[in-house]
Amino acid sequence: MRARGRLSDNTLPWVCLRYADLRSANLGASNLKNADLHKANLEMADLSYTNLDGARLTRAKLQGANLDAASLDGANLIGANLRGVKNLRNEQLVQVGRMRGSVMPDGRLYDGRYNLPGDFVDANILHVDMNNPATIASFYGVSLEEFLLGQEWRQVYMPSVSVWHESVGFQNAKLIMPWL
Repeated sequence: MRARGRLSDNTLPWVCLRYADLRSANLGASNLKNADLHKANLEMADLSYTNLDGARLTRAKLQGANLDAASLDGANLIGANLRGVKNLRNEQLVQVGRMRGSVMPDGRLYDGRYNLPGDFVDANILHVDMNNPATIASFYGVSLEEFLLGQEWRQVYMPSVSVWHESVGFQNAKLIMPWL
């Protein structure tokens, strides 16, 4: 599917656009809540002010897309390529559900800095030892140093972000991750 028209009439919640070719599509201000965009090609697409809450963007290609003020609450971005994404703020990313394996706008692999609830659920299912920073780093596919730097970054730039863990709910990061 190649979209060239403007889809701002809020008619696409729950739509299945798996593998869709939406390069350079103008989807600004659309409602794509809970849409399935698995492996969709959204390179250079305008997704500004788009509702992507709960959307499945697993392994989606988002290089160069505009995500200005897009809502990503609970979105699944596992393995998504965000390299070069425009206007994406940390405040948006902290609302995402899952990001493990994603390429960040700067080209680096996501290091776990946002402590996303869905990532913790997945780690729990996979029996990742949440008291061992090395095993958590391995879960994210980054080095221990990269993981710890991401956690330090979060403390400095987003200190109000809570850490979620299935067994205890939202808590202070130091209670769950004592190495911080």
